[in-house]
Amino acid sequence: MSKQLNVKFENAGFLISYEMPHVGVSPDGINKEHILEIKCPEKEKNKIYYVENSTIVPKVRAQMQLSMLLFNREQGVSSCTTILMTKTF
Repeated sequence: MSKQLNVKFENAGFLISYEMPHVGVSPDGINKEHILEIKCPEKEKNKIYYVENSTIVPKVRAQMQLSMLLFNREQGVSSCTTILMTKTF
């Protein structure tokens, strides 16, 4: 994602809310302006759980919005792709 957007992301770690200590988030990356959320379903057919009709599904949108709130960011970046893996025995 860093190359496509021409921005760098760092590991974010896990952040717990001070106001709501039972709420925490761990985005896949962060920079000064964005949080990054990457979804990588094992099978192509499972992409519908993350993106449908080129739109982020509500549960992923809510996850990103909570990360943006706790990390005090106004923008989020999402990517969803499947990785083809070969098995060697």
